[in-house]
Amino acid sequence: MAKALILVAEDDNDTRNTVRELLEMDGFEVIAAEDLILAYGLLSINQPDVILADIMMPELDGIGFIKWVRNSPEFGDIPIVAMTAYDEKYLREAREAGANMTIRKPTAIPDIAQAITRVLGQRFAKGHG
Repeated sequence: MAKALILVAEDDNDTRNTVRELLEMDGFEVIAAEDLILAYGLLSINQPDVILADIMMPELDGIGFIKWVRNSPEFGDIPIVAMTAYDEKYLREAREAGANMTIRKPTAIPDIAQAITRVLGQRFAKGHG
């Protein structure tokens, strides 16, 4: 069975590297972007199984990115896990924009692989993938 490919969009180097290491230890393949402009490019080259995106990013914001993915015929059904260190308002906005799941940084970072596995399971249960 092929490894699931996860696109991680996170501007903080330490968080991005920690998330990458945790996901790779759990058997996922990871591509990472330090900003959403690079994430757009990686998304168009690689069809990830899940997108893990920080909500508060420089230049482009994660809420706009989630809306763009959801409105894209090519990428609209890819599960999205949104994360932030900010308050519940941002998590709610991400869910309203179309995120399948939201998590709070840094407390939920150790559970990131479990969150990815959960949204993958939901995707396959719906017949995608």
